[in-house]
Amino acid sequence: MALYIYLLLLLFADWSPPQTPFYKANFNGALFHEINKAGIGVVIRDSAGLVIGALSKNISLPPSAIEVEALACQRAIIFARELGLREVVFEGDFETLIKSLNSESISFSRFGHMVDDSCATASSLRSYFFSHVRRD
Repeated sequence: MALYIYLLLLLFADWSPPQTPFYKANFNGALFHEINKAGIGVVIRDSAGLVIGALSKNISLPPSAIEVEALACQRAIIFARELGLREVVFEGDFETLIKSLNSESISFSRFGHMVDDSCATASSLRSYFFSHVRRD
């Protein structure tokens, strides 16, 4: 429960609504080295700010912070599809990941396969884009 509350607090920081007809899926990941776990969280809201869906999940500790963020992004995309959404802004706070997701070129980084999978999954949506949000 503490993980869920922590991730929700991060996801609600400095939120701005998407333009209609878009939904916004905020995603985040957190590392908990002391228990050898990580957590991912997703909150999806409409343009009025109403929560359409939320989830959090404990996962095995990935090798790096960017990989937990990439997993959170993948889960956000899948969750949006499960909810039947077709126009979605995916917003995260890891700038390197967002730049890779928005890049036209193939990523050869350690997490490149995750970026490619996310983009392939998102391509089934009518319209989507990835947005970076700065969190303090």
